[in-house]
This record gives sequence, C-alpha cells and structure tokens, in this order.
Amino acid sequence: MKNVFFTVAILFANIAISQTHQISKHSGEELDVNFIKYENDIIHYSFNGSAEEHKITKYAVSKITNKQTNQTEKISDKVIVNSKSDYKMVIVLPQEKTIGLKEAENFTGLSTNTKGGPPMANKNHTALRIKTKSASKGYPFVSIFEKRNGKYEAVAYNY
Repeated sequence: MKNVFFTVAILFANIAISQTHQISKHSGEELDVNFIKYENDIIHYSFNGSAEEHKITKYAVSKITNKQTNQTEKISDKVIVNSKSDYKMVIVLPQEKTIGLKEAENFTGLSTNTKGGPPMANKNHTALRIKTKSASKGYPFVSIFEKRNGKYEAVAYNY
C-alpha cells in the first residue's frame, strides 16, 4: 500500500512541476516553460526544475499555449518593416521592454533642436528621424536614449 501511495505521489508531483505552457516566439523558437504571470507587457516564466524567474517582452512572443488544455492565447502580431516608408510601424520601446529581442544596430547623432520650437516637438522630430532610419534598415523596434549634450543614442532591435 505504501508503494502505491508513493508512486501516486510522485506521479502528481511530476505533473505539478512539469512544464505547463509553450511560448512561441516570432523568431520561430518555441520554449517549454512554467508560466508565472503577464504584467506590464512582460511575460514572466521559469524553466522546469528551476525556481529562477525569466522575462521576455510581449513583442517577441507570438502566442502562449497551455499544454494541458491546449488553449492558445495570441500575445502580439509580428511587425514587418520592409522599407523606409514603413517608419510608422517601427515601435519605440523603453530599454526594459526589449528583453528577448535581438540587438541589431546602434545609431548615434544630434537631437533635433529647432530654434524656438518646444522641447516635445524636437523630441518627436528626433524620434521620427530615428524611426525612419530604423525602418530603412528593416528593424521593427528601437530604443532611444537622449543625452544631455544634445546628442542621442538609439539601439535597433529585431526578432
């Protein structure tokens, strides 16, 4: 009787700690994970047998499938940028929301500083220039850092 109880306990423990979800990334990669939570456009998960929490941005993830119920939830659409004219599709992300995307290229330059123009308009014009440059190279995501000396640094990301 003890052996049967022990076997059943191990079976339930394996089911409880088994990987319960599959994350499908836009890059084609699939991860078998234990889903923890989805918060502020960031997906938190862990791998089987590990208590370490990992994170990935929603922009890198196509869908999450619950392997037990076979229920799939769409997370984001793939952003495809083919030419300079697709600049409106380029998404400007804060650095903390680029987890899981691949760094493709760094851009640097002078921020827009129109005489008499409001700071927000100058900031928007700089972002527009960076988005256009990113789109012309086929990168759907960019993160912009403005520096105090009137320059900027931008990092373009891809899947």
